[in-house]
Amino acid sequence: METVAVLVLNYKRQVNITDNILPGLISNSLVSTIIIAHGLHETVFGLDHKLEDEEIFRSGKVLHIGDFKANDTFCCWRRWKLIKKLKDQDILKETYIHSQDDDLLFDNSTISNLLNAYKEGKGILISATPSRNIDKGKYIFKNIKGSCNITLGQSIFTRVDIICKAVERADSLKIPNNILKCCDDICLSFLSLDNLSDYREPRHYSVECKYKGLKSNDAVSSKANWAEIRNNALSFMINLAKKPRLILSTSIGNLRNFIELTSTFMKVYAKKISADLIIIKDSDPLLGILDTIKYTTGRNNNNVYVLKIKFIFYYLNYYRDILWLDDTCIIKPDTCDLFNYINNNHIVGFNEGCLPFVNSSKYDKKFIQDKMNFSINDLNYINSGVVLYNEAIQKYLSDEYINKYKDLFNSVYPQQAYLNYIIQFYKIPCGFLEEKFNKIFILPDSKRNMVVEDISKELIYNSENFIYHITGYYKNRYDILEHICSLIDSKN
Repeated sequence: METVAVLVLNYKRQVNITDNILPGLISNSLVSTIIIAHGLHETVFGLDHKLEDEEIFRSGKVLHIGDFKANDTFCCWRRWKLIKKLKDQDILKETYIHSQDDDLLFDNSTISNLLNAYKEGKGILISATPSRNIDKGKYIFKNIKGSCNITLGQSIFTRVDIICKAVERADSLKIPNNILKCCDDICLSFLSLDNLSDYREPRHYSVECKYKGLKSNDAVSSKANWAEIRNNALSFMINLAKKPRLILSTSIGNLRNFIELTSTFMKVYAKKISADLIIIKDSDPLLGILDTIKYTTGRNNNNVYVLKIKFIFYYLNYYRDILWLDDTCIIKPDTCDLFNYINNNHIVGFNEGCLPFVNSSKYDKKFIQDKMNFSINDLNYINSGVVLYNEAIQKYLSDEYINKYKDLFNSVYPQQAYLNYIIQFYKIPCGFLEEKFNKIFILPDSKRNMVVEDISKELIYNSENFIYHITGYYKNRYDILEHICSLIDSKN
């Protein structure tokens, strides 16, 4: 018969364990080992001698363990470290373990119910008490039965090897001890997942079991700032779960077919620098979950300029850094790793304001002055076609800020007016890319009616430019894109 180990932390409620919890566990045929991890010398029970730190003493099913220093250092996280330690020492031989708090008395059928739920694939961590969910990055203090994001430390059932891997992961990720010790259940709910980013889906499960509360003095959840502690720990783990880098682009509109030419180069580059690539199209369900844009915008009331900001905000929930490429950007395969340009900046782009023959920065300087009564430095003005965004800028791209400064999107350069205003008004750390990473004017005297015959093979082959950005400045935009793409393809 398959059996289960049970672990109970003993600190200041030893009477709960001796008089209520222990008798039922000892008589339960499914329970083969009961680990009592003593964290306080004064409350040790069940021995006729002084229990030393790290000493292990077996009495029938019960393993008494001196866990005093670990309690002082790791608090509740010590239970998971102890499970791994006992497994490594070949003392803990069971496949499954249930860790329960010392202020709850569970019905005799609980262990069986938990084991069955696990074997049925209900979740990675199974709990006998109501659990918690995450909503928009916040910890929700509402009891959840069934599938959940977070199992509470009151009751957690799973395989021993899952606990061991989670402890190893916590060490390798160098999670601060103050996060582990006070919110070990939140940490374990993340660390037990195959990929940390899977936390958005409810991968754990709460089984409806019978239990009653016991004496619960000195509960950590009674702290006045408990909600803040829980949300701080959750924020840390969510940030830890973010993937490092994303290349993001969009192609929205029936007549928008540039991405057919440029996406191949984006895919090659993303693979080269180990970045994810996402191209948002008209069919993307993301368009249906973003807030409706209820105000006019510049460029013929085309709301794509606002959507671009919203897309970046959304994906900064899941990635630490994003490289935005307009769908009319051709990125050459030998382009260096642009993510290295972020350094300590929150945003990085090409400084279009340094080009004396370009009017965009001068136009927006006057436009922003009129709308916001704020004067930007038009000599430090980034182009929005190729931009690196770090997660630190995310709040400035939120609906709160977009709605506050929605008038800026009536500029002839809607996205650029918004970005350059918030960068300078809020003094956001901003770095600049060289022009070769956002080459808009292919020839020294590029004309709007330039034709493909003006762009020679030698010009592209011998150029030091790495990203060609074919903007709406050119009348023959698609033809120019197609021509440059074919020239780069033929060289490679």
